[in-house]
Amino acid sequence: MAIINKDLHQFSSYIQQINLTFHQYLLLCDEPLLVHTGNVMQAEALLPQLKAALNSKDLKYIFISHFEADECGALSVILEHFPEALTICSEVTARQLNGFGIKAKTITKKAGEKLTTDSYELEFIDYPSEMHLWDGLLIQTLRQLKPNFIATGHGPCLKLQ
Repeated sequence: MAIINKDLHQFSSYIQQINLTFHQYLLLCDEPLLVHTGNVMQAEALLPQLKAALNSKDLKYIFISHFEADECGALSVILEHFPEALTICSEVTARQLNGFGIKAKTITKKAGEKLTTDSYELEFIDYPSEMHLWDGLLIQTLRQLKPNFIATGHGPCLKLQ
């Protein structure tokens, strides 16, 4: 686990066969938010690190940028450990989760909408995700983290100057 700043943690898993690193992020504040779950195998490695970082806090939110195995394949696994967590995603992703029988309490967001808590404010940004070019969402921090960050589907968290 890498600590990008005091409130933002990055969990990474490298898959040698495809030469690709997958990341999940934890915004660790009063209402913790996990960005992506990874697939089931990645979640097995993620869960102990996530629980250690949370230090007995409950996970409040799980953000899913788009419906694909490395973004939400382990959502059910994560929800077994954090059953009260709310899943934030686009309407398209919410329909896919339901269609695959993944039972999650969802909050659907559109581009330009925000999630505001006591600790942070996030704005959702629209982008065409890889899966059929359906709408996906990215998040940008508007306050709390300085400099601001954008959480991406693949690759590192992008720092905004």
